[in-house]
Amino acid sequence: MSSSSSGGLWSGGGRAGSRSSSRSGRHGRKARTRTPWTEAGLEALTQQLLFLGLLLSVWLGAGEPRWAFWLINLVGLLLLLVQGIRWLDRRGAGVSALDEDLPVEGSWVGPSVAILIGFLLVWCLAGALNSAGRVDLEHNRWIASEGFIAWLPHSYDGPSTWGAFFTGLAAVGFFWGARNWLVSEVSKDRRMAEESGRHSRKRRRSKNLPRAMHRLLWMLALSGVLLVVVAVLQRVSGTPNLLWVIPDPLERSPEAHFGPFPYRNHAAQYLSLAWPLVIGLWLFGGRSRRSYLDSAARVGGSPRILLVACALAMLGGAVGTMSRGGWILAVVLSIVVCCVAGAKWLPRNPQWTAAGLGLLAVLFAGVLFVLWPWIEW
Repeated sequence: MSSSSSGGLWSGGGRAGSRSSSRSGRHGRKARTRTPWTEAGLEALTQQLLFLGLLLSVWLGAGEPRWAFWLINLVGLLLLLVQGIRWLDRRGAGVSALDEDLPVEGSWVGPSVAILIGFLLVWCLAGALNSAGRVDLEHNRWIASEGFIAWLPHSYDGPSTWGAFFTGLAAVGFFWGARNWLVSEVSKDRRMAEESGRHSRKRRRSKNLPRAMHRLLWMLALSGVLLVVVAVLQRVSGTPNLLWVIPDPLERSPEAHFGPFPYRNHAAQYLSLAWPLVIGLWLFGGRSRRSYLDSAARVGGSPRILLVACALAMLGGAVGTMSRGGWILAVVLSIVVCCVAGAKWLPRNPQWTAAGLGLLAVLFAGVLFVLWPWIEW
């Protein structure tokens, strides 16, 4: 009896001791490897670098100056360094809510993509190191170099291959940073939804459009409006430079420019990609329909009404480029957006929705017919 009771007491104490030791071991490991301020700082730095790279690619990279490309590559390399630190610390690229939801048969996708990208980068690096020569654009000639190994990957322009290699590294940094940023934000939204006990509909919505996408789309909206304003002021001033300071490498006329874009067709394409996303945030990025209508009915009840103004300003900028492709794309996207908005807001009035879409199509067709002789591709 005494032995059994002592054994039971010893075993219970052993289990309690093992639980406490394992718990302390886990907490000790967490305390040694995780510091909340560092984790939050790296996550915030990832978001800031992503937003900075996106803005630089539009405002500086569109003009295609060489120094702007290297500046964007520097941001991508910094992102790669930050994600490497997060991976070594098992924070950003470890197990997440999205990874837990992936099926087992799809777990090969990530390693396969990493192996493919690594192979391409190693191939590019080998070609840069084993260069067969370089191109001299000033004298319009090719200068061969001796000593390269012909059966290994090699390049016929070493400096350009080095630039392609660093651009590829920067692209890996942007991709890895965007993936980790979205994963951490979605995981955070899911944890908050589970802790607050929200109903399943809002929890499903938070999975589809996390708060991080709200910040990203708001930044695109404000940047797009500023781009249109700057383009109008630049067109009025008649300056031959992009943003008044960057010379056009092809020396096009000022009428062909649109803000930081040396060719207005490119600006129309960018704005046509951006403004439907902003409208999508206004339509599907918030609360339920009834609460949204109640707040929108009051002046200043919700700042999200500004998204409509931003989208209309960007649509006007795409039309103001006077590009035929931009006009056709604006008409098609406007019809699609109106159909989606009508399906969401007016499900009980199909006849009014069809009449409004028909009137909008006739209006766009009439304006396009009148201005077609002055529009260029």
